[in-house]
Amino acid sequence: MRVVSWNMNRRRGSWDFLNNAIEPDVALLQEASPFDDDSIKNNSSKVIVKKNLTNVVYGKNVPPEKVKLPTDGGMGVNVSAFNFDGYGKIFFISVYGNLSFGDNLDIHLMGVFTLYTETLRKLYCAEHILIAGDFNMDRRMDDNPTGTKFSKVGERRHNMFFDSIKRLGFVDCLELHHPNYIQTHRHNRSDFPWQIDHMFATETLSRSMSSLEVMETPEVISRSDHNPIIADFDLSIA
Repeated sequence: MRVVSWNMNRRRGSWDFLNNAIEPDVALLQEASPFDDDSIKNNSSKVIVKKNLTNVVYGKNVPPEKVKLPTDGGMGVNVSAFNFDGYGKIFFISVYGNLSFGDNLDIHLMGVFTLYTETLRKLYCAEHILIAGDFNMDRRMDDNPTGTKFSKVGERRHNMFFDSIKRLGFVDCLELHHPNYIQTHRHNRSDFPWQIDHMFATETLSRSMSSLEVMETPEVISRSDHNPIIADFDLSIA
């Protein structure tokens, strides 16, 4: 199973690149590009984040099952599931860190994660869950590395946010492969190598991850200010 998480930056013509250059089985897409055709639309589950911004879960071969959950309060989280023969159902939570929530983004998003993972486990008996997307947060924001005050001096809210995801029973997939961080976003007013895109998986699912790549090629750069996270899972590994 190949999973990609990518903020597409709404650029037209990126679906062909996604399907032919990246070739995911499942794609979690923030600021998704307009659908190129009905076959893509029919294999997608779409959530409106805010005006002109959509959060899409896409299955290359089969459409996702949209999962009914309590309201996320306008965050725009997309929860969908796929069945994999011999492995069972995997639940995917596609995240766009909605900056409309301002300085309280971490509080609202952590509340959604806590509510949704608890609901998936209690009502849907979910064992395998993957959370990924553009969180618009980086642990290093606590240190204000660019001089912009992301956090008040002494606060560690961003680190506490990511640690809270781990305490929900998730493994940080990027941390496994890139413990010293890797750039996923290019800001137009800063050269700092921000890692604001993330992927977390429940422990059993994370053990089946065979590779993880953050793709940065000229074609990616021409299409988006975010780099796709591409993870391969060998679902034969328990």
